[in-house]
Amino acid sequence: FGILNVYKYLFYLSFSTKNWNTPLIFDLKEGTVSLIVQAERHFLLVDGGGIYLYSYEGRFISSPKFPGMRTDILNAQTVSLSNDTIAIKEKADEKIIFLFEASTGKPLGDGKILSHKSNPGGIELGKKVGLDKRKMGKPEFSKNPHIVSFVGNQVTIRRADGSLIHISISPYPAILHEYVSSSKWEDAVRLCRFVKEQTMWACLAAMAVANRDMTTAEIAYAAIGEIDKVQYINSIKNLPSKESKMAHILMFSGNIQEAEIVLLQAGLVYQAIQININLYNWERALELAVKYKTHVDTVLAYRQKFLETFGKQETNKRYLQYAEELQIDWEKIKAKIEMEITKEQERSSSSQSSKSMGLMH
Repeated sequence: FGILNVYKYLFYLSFSTKNWNTPLIFDLKEGTVSLIVQAERHFLLVDGGGIYLYSYEGRFISSPKFPGMRTDILNAQTVSLSNDTIAIKEKADEKIIFLFEASTGKPLGDGKILSHKSNPGGIELGKKVGLDKRKMGKPEFSKNPHIVSFVGNQVTIRRADGSLIHISISPYPAILHEYVSSSKWEDAVRLCRFVKEQTMWACLAAMAVANRDMTTAEIAYAAIGEIDKVQYINSIKNLPSKESKMAHILMFSGNIQEAEIVLLQAGLVYQAIQININLYNWERALELAVKYKTHVDTVLAYRQKFLETFGKQETNKRYLQYAEELQIDWEKIKAKIEMEITKEQERSSSSQSSKSMGLMH
């Protein structure tokens, strides 16, 4: 949607891809946001107090509620959002889905809940489809249809009047999954090029990253115009050591803790600190710097720069404590960082030379 939303304790940043320099910043009542869901016109936050819908300009829109609502168990599989509708799956009875008007937070239509015959698993609303278009599919199935069978690409649906409807769906997703399961990445890419559907490329990208096949992931992300991800994958290729490459692949797939462990086990402490700085994990960055007695001033400097960018004052007691003890000198910090990068490059070169000598013997 051209918007990057970043949640940080007690405040929220909304960046437009057209202007990265001036994000919208607004304070949050609680610092426990557990879920963010986006649509084209607005986004939804879930915290310990409730569910809140905001515009991308920071204007509060609505806050839907239903009996027995527990925000602590809501996740991306149980909450969906479109331009006009909020859908929430009931945890106590997962066949029940509550629908709300996005603009008011009130129950949709006559307020009747949507009930499936079986657990629908995850729920998803069309992100850009209007309510009028979404209703077009209802006359075909009437009210309360349910799936009788789902075999291969053939689905049988029983309508409320007892009649059966037979539908064929695309066979390509299942074929793609088979190729990926067999590690036939070239076949998977050929299939996506033949089908020419963005959803297929998106699935392939996600599965390639999960299997750490970054070459296929790069092709798939390029096909759906995710240039930032293509650039990040290319940057991984240029990293000096195999440990750094593995760590950034793990980060790309969302495994932050595993990425840190890989770096620390390889003795790349600065790199482990830096990934936490890049992710604004300030507590962990300082914890590592203090534990390994290195780059404490580096963490303080980046923290200070971050706060200055957003016009914030330091309130963290640990950071205030170390700021009194250390003086920030960016020239020395940059020199130390350059030394760390050079050391990693030399170590990688030495390791490759040793392997080559071993092969010669």
